[in-house]
Order: sequence, then structure tokens, then C-alpha cells
Amino acid sequence: MPRGLSVKISLDTNIICKACNYNLDCMHVMLKIQSGSSHKILHDNENKVRGEYWKNARECEFFEKWYKEMETGYKIFYSPATLNKKIANVLDEINFTGEVDRIIVALALETRNDRYVLTEDSDFGKGDTEKAKQHTDVLHYLTNQLQLTVHDAEEALSIL
Repeated sequence: MPRGLSVKISLDTNIICKACNYNLDCMHVMLKIQSGSSHKILHDNENKVRGEYWKNARECEFFEKWYKEMETGYKIFYSPATLNKKIANVLDEINFTGEVDRIIVALALETRNDRYVLTEDSDFGKGDTEKAKQHTDVLHYLTNQLQLTVHDAEEALSIL
């Protein structure tokens, strides 16, 4: 993806939580999304992603200000988040069962063109932990079979 390209981002909650704990890469990514002229974050029509954000970061002043700017700047794109049965079954088989994680994937798939997930979650096979190493099959499936781009904050900084 060329640097500076506008993109709809399926943003995982853990990026927000890390930003609230002063992870500079995560904070910088969120600010780049906010300031990018046509970057948007994806939300499901049922507001489960929004609820997850607020449940985990509601006491974080940085998040509250960022999210209000995202809302007033029309930087949130709502979309259905339904996985087809075949994909859902494969995700079950590889033990990728978290409800919001699956919504994040479904949202990325709904964009058709962008197909971009931003996460540092070991359930996605991202990070340098033992749990992430155990989920390399998830990352492989998402990137090679579903053709999603799955980046952590450091990787995202190179394209936003």
C-alpha cells in the first residue's frame, strides 16, 4: 500500500488501550488516522466495536478527545460485519473465536479494497509473545487466504 493512501481501518481495541498507556507508536498511529484527510475507522452497525472501545478506554482522556474528534470529523465509517459461513468455520477451526476480533475481520472484509486490520493482539498472531507464536496460523489465514493486510502500530506508521 503506498504511503499516505487513504484507507478504511479496522482498528483493534488493543491499539487504543496501548495508546492510553502511553505507547508512543500507538498514540502516533491514532493521531495519523485522525489527521489523515481521508482515513476512517470502521464500526459495525450494531456498535459492538464502539462499545468495546468505550468499555476499555472510557477513563482515558486521550481516547475521549480523539474519539470525539473522529466523530465530529466524520472519520467513522459504519458497515455490516457478517462473516460468511465458510470463513466463520475456518476461524472456529483455528480457534479464532473472540466476538469483537471476528467483527474486526468482518469489517476489513466488507471494505473490499482496503482490507486493513491494525492490531497488536496476539490472537491475530501479532507481537513477540509465545501466544502470538501459537497463533501464526491465524495470521497466515488472514493474510494469505483472506488477503487482509494485518499490521501492528510500527508497521502502520510506515504507510499512514
